[in-house]
Amino acid sequence: MAVADVSIKIFDDFSITGMFGYGSAISKDKTWEAVTRYGGGFNWAFTQDLSFQGNYQHLQLPTYTLDQFSLGVQYVF
Repeated sequence: MAVADVSIKIFDDFSITGMFGYGSAISKDKTWEAVTRYGGGFNWAFTQDLSFQGNYQHLQLPTYTLDQFSLGVQYVF
């Protein structure tokens, strides 16, 4: 799978990421078929020790689809 990935800092404490991937896969008793994957996320650092993250990823295989969401809070002490 070929993947393109980008990360952009919107301001000092907030950044976003994005990715897109495309490739091929072969399943049992099938020929080569397209596979795509894309997603995005953000990271918001409220302080040096406290941040909030969110991510989304989508994976599309010939016989399977996955949507994944995550939210998180990180505190470093």
